Amino acid sequence: MNAPERPPVMNEPLHGVLRGLLAIAMLALGLILAWSFWAQVSAPTSLTDTVMAELPRSGVANPVTAVLLNFRAFDTMLELAVLLLVAVTMGVLREHSPAPATYQTAPLPLSDSPLLHSLVRDLTPLIILIGGYLLWIGAKEPGGAFQAGAVLASAPVLAHLAGRPWPTDQKSSWFRGLLVLGTGAFLISALAMQALTGGYFIYPPAWAGIWILGIETAATLSIAVTLYVAFRAVMPVSTVPT
Repeated sequence: MNAPERPPVMNEPLHGVLRGLLAIAMLALGLILAWSFWAQVSAPTSLTDTVMAELPRSGVANPVTAVLLNFRAFDTMLELAVLLLVAVTMGVLREHSPAPATYQTAPLPLSDSPLLHSLVRDLTPLIILIGGYLLWIGAKEPGGAFQAGAVLASAPVLAHLAGRPWPTDQKSSWFRGLLVLGTGAFLISALAMQALTGGYFIYPPAWAGIWILGIETAATLSIAVTLYVAFRAVMPVSTVPT
């Protein structure tokens, strides 16, 4: 028996106010990047010696982590803000691509692959362990929040492919909280450092390692959730005729 033919999907246009806000945000981001480029044109091209000289005061032993989370923490905060903007945009686009009028969304069908279910059951604890290791080792060796977040995102992706999506509700407050957690941790740290040391992202050397680990932990969770949102945004919606 042939499946009923689905009518073409018609995307609803974004609300005018939302489009205006997105345009303003993109324009502001472009101006910030242009200003940053212009301000660095006359700067020396090699900062290796400077980084290695300041590394003992950074709170970490990995120079890459020191640069990303301490010396240029403001830039990393903007990178997380861009990821947050991408997640919000993809979520909005997903919301404005509903099922056709004669169809309704249906729960994701459970995969009939025992191998996939076995992978979800057996690999999820290992994925969490590897993600935690990459987060911890990032202070000394290659690793950190971006690598750990990418690994952690594979757990909900596997569960989704197996027909057991987790989480099931992306509109829940805790899910949205995880999305903004990384950027929020940077902002809170910047304000706290301004109050304690008189400068944004100027960590006290004795506490720099703890501050960086806290920020990286929050960033790891936000990056994992952002990647999962991006994955779900491009996955087809399961529908059934009304």
